[in-house]
Amino acid sequence: SVFSRITQEMAALQSAGIQVDVVPGVSSVLAAPLSAGFPLTDRDLGKNFIVCSAHQAGAVDWDAACAADTAVFLMGGRAVREIASQMTSRGREPSTPVAVVRSAATPQQTVWFGSLSDIEERTKGERLSPCVVVVGCVVGTAGGGRRL
Repeated sequence: SVFSRITQEMAALQSAGIQVDVVPGVSSVLAAPLSAGFPLTDRDLGKNFIVCSAHQAGAVDWDAACAADTAVFLMGGRAVREIASQMTSRGREPSTPVAVVRSAATPQQTVWFGSLSDIEERTKGERLSPCVVVVGCVVGTAGGGRRL
């Protein structure tokens, strides 16, 4: 579980006398990039990544996010503008590829591709949540948005 409320949810269920079994799955951190057609890391383009919760964008360690080859933002639907602004103001090139993956790995999946300079405009007016926002050169390997 990454950036979830599983501890609180389990405690509430257990205090109500409900048995809890946790079934491990694949995190959206991994599922979103692959289902959108690009890897999370690449030998030449992205040797490392960071995962941040964008639910409260003011709490993100933006310097750490910018230092990573690839930055993955969970719960980033309302933070696309802030993500692009913070990353470019800290030295990321405006042309850095970005993908916004809504409802990753489901039949309802939708992916918007762009760059730090235009992703806000490309997603304007769209309902983005639940989504994963991925910033980094690995996004550029998606081949124009084709799905694997």
